[in-house]
Parts: sequence; structure tokens; C-alpha cells
Amino acid sequence: MKPLPLDCSMRDLRAFMVLAEELHFGEAAKRLGVAQPPLSQTIKRLETKLGCALFERHTRRTDLTEAGRALREATARIMDELGRAVSDVRRLDAGESGSLAVGFPTTVAVTILPKILRDFRNRNPKIELRLYEVPSMEQVERIRAGSLDLGFVNEPIVRPELQSVSVQVEPFDLLLPAKHKLLRRRGPIPVEALSGEGFIMFPRKLGSAFNDRILEICQAGNFTPRVVQEALTWSTIAALVDANIGVSLVPSSLRRLRVGNVVYRSISPCAVQTFTSVVWRTENRRPALLRFVEAVKMAG
Repeated sequence: MKPLPLDCSMRDLRAFMVLAEELHFGEAAKRLGVAQPPLSQTIKRLETKLGCALFERHTRRTDLTEAGRALREATARIMDELGRAVSDVRRLDAGESGSLAVGFPTTVAVTILPKILRDFRNRNPKIELRLYEVPSMEQVERIRAGSLDLGFVNEPIVRPELQSVSVQVEPFDLLLPAKHKLLRRRGPIPVEALSGEGFIMFPRKLGSAFNDRILEICQAGNFTPRVVQEALTWSTIAALVDANIGVSLVPSSLRRLRVGNVVYRSISPCAVQTFTSVVWRTENRRPALLRFVEAVKMAG
């Protein structure tokens, strides 16, 4: 049998498959909703294109030739694969399948992210989530470059090419080593009591949002924080505080992050808050992404 010609239509192959099942031109024509002569012409045209007989025609019956049986098996595989492809494309277009690359910082990982992911996966089991723990400003650059679909960022984002939705607003807490003298105080720690302390903070290259807010808190206590150490992650900051290298001001959600014997205490005044938003490219209208954004809004 010759290779299947490219101009063999799915209609011709479907007619062949129905006849291969019925092995009777009259019954096959009824199933297809056509008269018997056009069906005979379709099969004859297909045999001419393939250069071989597909059926043995007898007075009372019709049988498949060896070539016909081979074509039936091959066409069944093609039909199955095409059916799966059509279903996959429809699910993808409806946002029911596909994949999303999602960035996030530690503050979200220990608070709202687990519930969002759990609920989203329960509702969208065929959408693959690829998760990356990435600093906020790096997330923004990756989103702009297209290597991340969306991200949870702690930086205020005002760019025409990006959209965002707020998901978390929280105050700052003071992080102290277990035997720090300030722990003798009852109630919230006054901000001005921190003026003589050394601070552990993020390098500015990772983004300015947290540093700017910490500076704002300290200025409310009439001092500028003295930075004694920089660290790249919240867990490292907590470990350095535990080692009595310095103190730090951290989002209150990090109370769930237990490192050594560090102690979290409220501060006063505490008017400054940190904001977390989900950010994505405005032009990215993929249905799977829009479903994720909707899940974020529901969680909020």
C-alpha cells in the first residue's frame, strides 16, 4: 500500500471506517446519512488514491482486504489521537489545561500561597504549576521577559505593561534574639527603643520596598537604622538574629517561620505596612493565567 496521500480527507476516512465496521454498503450509507452510490464513489476514490483495493466485494457480503485491515488499524489510531488533540486544544483554550510559571517570596510561602495553590490545583488538576522562589524585583524582570507568567511581589509596581492585584497587607514585627534586653519590656516595643540597635537587612539590589518601609518606621522613632549585616533571605536574617548579630523588622507573617530561639514582638507605633501583590504582563491573556488570578482574588 502506498503512503497515505495528503489529500485524503477525514470525511473519506470516516466513510471507510463506517464501512469497515458494517461490511455492508447499504447499512454503512444509512449510518452516514448518504445514498449508497456516493458512498461507493468515495471508497473507490480512496482506493484509487492509495493504489490498492480495500474491500473484496461479493454478491451478499463485503470483506476487508489485508490492505483494508491495515488501514482500519492505522485510521483508528489517527482518529483516537485526533480526538485527544481536539480535547487538549479545547481544554487549553478554556484554561482547563496548560502550565504556569509562578514566582513567590518567602513571606507568601508561609502565609497565603499554600491555600491558593491547594485550591487552584483542586479546581484545575490539568494545569501544571512550576514554582520558583525568587526575590521581588527579579520576579518583575522575569515577568517582563516572559520566563515567569506571574509572581507574588512585595514591591509597589506601577508600569503600563504590567497588571497587579493586591493579595496581602500586613504590619511589621520586631525580631529579637531570645535573651535580648528589650524582652524585659511588657507590651509592644517602642520604635525609639531601637535607636541603639544594629539592624540586619536586605541588600538594596534585591529591591527597595522592605528597606524603605523599615527606614520609614525608624524615622518615626527619630533615628536612621544602623545596618550591621545584610542577608539574602528571611531565614538567613532570622538565623543571624538568633546568633545575636543584630535585630530586624520583618513582616508579621514571618512569625510562622521558626528559626532557633528568636522572639517576635509587636512594635509601637506601627502605622507602616507591607503590601504583597500578584503581578503579570497586561498582554498575557492566557485563560490558565486568568484562572489563577481569579483564584488569588477568591483567596483574598
